[in-house]
Amino acid sequence: MGPFDVLCLQEVAINFAEMGGGETVDQVAEIVALLPGYAPFYAPAVDLLGPGGQRQKFGDMILSRLPLLETATHSLPRPAEAGVIHMPRVAAVAVVETKHRLDCFDVLT
Repeated sequence: MGPFDVLCLQEVAINFAEMGGGETVDQVAEIVALLPGYAPFYAPAVDLLGPGGQRQKFGDMILSRLPLLETATHSLPRPAEAGVIHMPRVAAVAVVETKHRLDCFDVLT
């Protein structure tokens, strides 16, 4: 497999043990360190005050070898089911500079 231009990831956590990372694990920093030369965009769906005052985040991530022209995070509606707790959801959007415009979407559902 050759080098990729764009990588979209879901369920990326920072300091969020309940989401598969440790209480002090920054998956965003770890992924960025593994992919030098790629521009990162992180779009947390969840951002909570955790133990000891540190932020706990969980969401989508887009990495691009090409320049990111625009990025945005869009909150998505939660299903309305009485008595059911739903995790917040987001869509991460990045516009990548190429010969032709490239729009990338990553949706945490």
